[in-house]
Amino acid sequence: MIDEATGVEALLQGTALAGRPVERAAYVGPDWAPRPPVADDPVLFVRCEPDEIASAWRAARSVVDRTGRWPVVTAGWAEGRPLEAELFDRVGRVADLPAPLADDELDERLGARFAQRDSFRFDHDDRLRYELDVTARSFGSAPSLAEVGRSLGPDPGRDTLDRWLFGWEQALVDGGAAGGLVDDTYLKWFVPARQPCCVVLMPTATGWEAGALLDFYGASHLDGWLTVLVSLLRRWQERWGAEIVASFGTMLELAVSSPPTEPQDLIDLAVEQCLLASCTTLLPGIHLRQHARVLAGRSTWFLHERP
Repeated sequence: MIDEATGVEALLQGTALAGRPVERAAYVGPDWAPRPPVADDPVLFVRCEPDEIASAWRAARSVVDRTGRWPVVTAGWAEGRPLEAELFDRVGRVADLPAPLADDELDERLGARFAQRDSFRFDHDDRLRYELDVTARSFGSAPSLAEVGRSLGPDPGRDTLDRWLFGWEQALVDGGAAGGLVDDTYLKWFVPARQPCCVVLMPTATGWEAGALLDFYGASHLDGWLTVLVSLLRRWQERWGAEIVASFGTMLELAVSSPPTEPQDLIDLAVEQCLLASCTTLLPGIHLRQHARVLAGRSTWFLHERP
């Protein structure tokens, strides 16, 4: 890993970031908690404009094998504080990251969270009929209350019903029916406005580690959920070629080289994303099964979780 700014600058020649200075974060910090810069794991970054997020990231990504530093785009949010001071506070240390979970352990942790979320119950048939009406409006037909009851019992959880309806609808799709798609603008990448932006050159060449080094609310508001973030980022990179591009505190943006297309993979991925970042679908009012279909073959992902 290259720790000197001049060495990284030389490697960026011939890219979209050529000629831009590579800066090293110098800690300023609040008066009540001063501390000197950390000698190891230095925070290096290159400033960029908000509309350069994709091109600036690709430029730094193209030389990861030589810099040993994975790029993640972020923005400064602390009014009145220098960007470099904020970065020093927000970038974690690789040595402090938890180890990723094995697949079976990760699935167990996600299953427990799914069950917790699924404790929401339909307290009367009108709520259940609404969910079935969503399917009917999209596909022209829907299962009956009796069919749902036979499959899921009289009181299914919301997410359990949503996942089951995905399978019911998929049978129609497999038979040639059209439907189930929604406007995908809710997954459009966020572009900061009036905030300073930069490409942070993380002190690791591993993408899933780099994605967990900047603060993300989806991993910080639940105890032990940083481990889930690390584990999911590794799983998504290994399975789908999903690489972290940007982290904005409450939002993650990823570029995906081999996105899933098979129905079971899609619904599993949709569940994983919603468990990590439920605001992705809750705020725009998107159903789990709709989100799964939007993800089919999609080369960019957007995750959102906020207080």
